[in-house]
Amino acid sequence: MNSSFRPWSATITARLTRSRGVDTTEIIEYAHEGFTRRLVGACGPLEHRPEPLDEQARRDLLEDLRGELDALPVDVDRDDLEAFTRILAASLALTPAG
Repeated sequence: MNSSFRPWSATITARLTRSRGVDTTEIIEYAHEGFTRRLVGACGPLEHRPEPLDEQARRDLLEDLRGELDALPVDVDRDDLEAFTRILAASLALTPAG
């Protein structure tokens, strides 16, 4: 092995967003620590720290995402939503289809 070898390191992150009213955005993020949820207002965060999603919250979100994939809104990227759904399903040890 070459003494100058530098291994790659991988980090997978994902973000899901939706409007929760005129001035509020809900953000679900995935990183090594798991899934978190936070609300952001027009003037900044509405909560001090992201809230971890427990298993039931992840199951509920997965059900919502599957429903959205069945009736995809015009401005939503199917590939990105499917990728997030796969990551979420894997966190629950499920296949993306259920």
